[in-house]
Amino acid sequence: MDIISARVMSQNAQTRQLTVMTALSSELLTVRVLHYGPFDGLRINQNPLPGRGTMGVVLFPYGDIRNGVWLGAISQNFVDAVTSDDGSYFDDYEAHWSGFWKLLQQTGELSTVFPDGTSILVGNTAVPATYHHTVNTKNQQERVAITQSERVPNPPAAFPMAINHVSGTIVQIAANGDVSINAGSASVTISGGTINLDTANLMINGTNFITLFNQHVHPDPEGGNTGVPTTDIPT
Repeated sequence: MDIISARVMSQNAQTRQLTVMTALSSELLTVRVLHYGPFDGLRINQNPLPGRGTMGVVLFPYGDIRNGVWLGAISQNFVDAVTSDDGSYFDDYEAHWSGFWKLLQQTGELSTVFPDGTSILVGNTAVPATYHHTVNTKNQQERVAITQSERVPNPPAAFPMAINHVSGTIVQIAANGDVSINAGSASVTISGGTINLDTANLMINGTNFITLFNQHVHPDPEGGNTGVPTTDIPT
């Protein structure tokens, strides 16, 4: 088997093939992209194709140039998007060309950031810093922080978000920030020690009654208790 380095010249998204130029002979060849995981009529692990100019490694089984396989990209200079520092061996990081990125840190914190700046964080309360490698004035590789404005110089308008459950319940955040929960015939339950509503206006619309339950049991002077008092507010 022959393994060579080559540079991507063009891509075919439908056939998942690349046209590459070999590093030594400058020959143009069409190669397939290796997929990690399933690749059949129903299942696939489809990663983005490498962009034009990407340098990588191509395998030719049995030396046959008609059956080349792109194995992956390699870096040939000091500039790259590697975010981890020494010791973060198990970080799982993806930075998409759109500006979307996600980082699963080796300690389990997960951060997902969208091109409009919306973020979903687990284990963090603020978006963690990410880095890339550049070249300084002394022609040395330098690890510097990368900002969201560098990823997306012209961010799109705010994205709406939604969770659409198969039962018909829909939770939505509109582009202007409005939040709506449409539970249909299902119920919505909020429970906990304390529920704080800090708002200028509170509107509760009910079809028949709005029932307030006071679950604090008051002692009865003659023994026992007064039960659980409730208040029905006609609508």
